[in-house]
Amino acid sequence: MKRIGPYVDEGEIARGGMGVVKAGFDPRLRRRAAVKLLAEGKEEDAERVRRFVAEAQITGQLEHPNIVPVHQLGAHDGRPYLAMREVHGVTLGDIIREKRDVLLEPAVIEDSLRTILRVCDAMAYAHSRGVIHLDVKPGNIMVGRFGQVYLMDWGLARLVGESSSLDLSVDPLRGIRKNQMLGTPAYMAPEMARSKHARCGPQTDVFLIAATLWHALVGRPPYLEKTLRDTVYKAATGDRPRLDGAVGDQPISPRLVEIVERGMAHKIEDRYPSVEAFQRDLESFLRGGWFLPIRDVSAGAVIYNQGVEGDAAYIIQRGRAEVFIETGAGSRTVRVMGAGEVFGEIAVLTGAPRTAGVRALDDVRLLVVNREVLEKGLGLNSWIGSFVTTLAERFREADARLRRYERRGLATISPD
Repeated sequence: MKRIGPYVDEGEIARGGMGVVKAGFDPRLRRRAAVKLLAEGKEEDAERVRRFVAEAQITGQLEHPNIVPVHQLGAHDGRPYLAMREVHGVTLGDIIREKRDVLLEPAVIEDSLRTILRVCDAMAYAHSRGVIHLDVKPGNIMVGRFGQVYLMDWGLARLVGESSSLDLSVDPLRGIRKNQMLGTPAYMAPEMARSKHARCGPQTDVFLIAATLWHALVGRPPYLEKTLRDTVYKAATGDRPRLDGAVGDQPISPRLVEIVERGMAHKIEDRYPSVEAFQRDLESFLRGGWFLPIRDVSAGAVIYNQGVEGDAAYIIQRGRAEVFIETGAGSRTVRVMGAGEVFGEIAVLTGAPRTAGVRALDDVRLLVVNREVLEKGLGLNSWIGSFVTTLAERFREADARLRRYERRGLATISPD
């Protein structure tokens, strides 16, 4: 029976440039673990040994729900090993490949964003301890069977500044040559691709997280050329398509594009100042009806006319619009609406023609809420859906009566 320290070797799980990961079982604690062992023959490479030990020391002191706990650091036949909690799941990279054809479906985008938000949690905590990761990518993000998210592989992690409260007996960067690259070229921030290690900091990790989200939305990394040299050059110069250009003809929220593009800004000072700031914008985006289609209307254009069948309601994101009524005496403005206001919902709920028209006063951006969205959001076939629909019908009837009274000179409808 082969052993690695106290762990029974139950076979290889994965292999990488740094070493091999094996399934281990501790018979004393009756506990399974993932045991990462430095690659055979690399124990004479002092730099690799230092980096391996540093990964164990750094990860062992980062106690966070989205970072895999380290149980033990030891040596086996002269090769260092670290034992971690055994995590079952798939990588975000696996999920992206599986869902390649539906990456921009609302439910898939939401899942991707929620995974990235948990990565932000882990990274914000690490930054608070003075640690940057430097190798965030879909392959280093594990998603468990029950929604757990772990940021894995801290082999390139390093300390920044003088605020770290961690204790490292080994310097993970000692011996690294000035021109040696850190990270994965397909996701690199420009300062990494240019080997400007001294400039790498928390905003470098912001770039990597945004680049990972870019991959989750597009289905491929930001930089992926035929040769390593060309890939690194693209990363160094920031030569990549914008997110909205990379998805082709598929619709994507301009706000989400704005968030990702700011996270991946070429200049460090143009990026989000912290992971927390990036995370706040993603959370705000998730709460803000991001999944709804967008319609842009030029100033002066009619959004819909009075009397047409109502097939959608609208939320004004930007600009102003006026509600108008056509009468025998001409067109009359009823009210002016601004950002955040909703209109057209009564006709959608009741299935009746529009009682008024709406015209854009400025260049207007609208979120479109159709019947299908309302059915999913309100459950129109449920009791609460029936309740809302009945209220809409009664409001429409009251509005119709008031307009009849107005035509007879018995009432006046104020534009306000």
